[in-house]
Amino acid sequence: MGEDVPDAAVIARVRAGDVEAFAVLVDRYQDEFTAYAKHMTGSADDAADIVQESLVRAYRSLGRCGDPARFKGWLFRIVSNQCKTYVARRAHRGRNRLDDVADVLAPEVVVEAEIDEAGARHLGPEGVRVNPLSPGPLRRPAAGR
Repeated sequence: MGEDVPDAAVIARVRAGDVEAFAVLVDRYQDEFTAYAKHMTGSADDAADIVQESLVRAYRSLGRCGDPARFKGWLFRIVSNQCKTYVARRAHRGRNRLDDVADVLAPEVVVEAEIDEAGARHLGPEGVRVNPLSPGPLRRPAAGR
């Protein structure tokens, strides 16, 4: 089965029990959708994982693909949704990690907080810098030191 075989014909073979035929669809769309996922996530490794998971979901849900001739658009929707979910979870995890650091600090230390581009948290008027990846709570230096 080659590149000239329409998606609908490939899907008909997969539905008829030729599971190996799905490899044609993987070969046909994996690179294109991996490039899209990398654009969405900023990570080649995460993009590859997202596309792999999307292809598995597409295979398992192939019966729900209403129009096999429009498989590419259907697969794109799966990849796009997986990317959006990944980006939302990554953003949520990032907020939680920084919020957890603030919770560990003594409440009087957290006067004002800003997050710079590197993800570091800057605290208070003295410019005390807290790295969210450093272990243990940080305390404000004692007066006179």
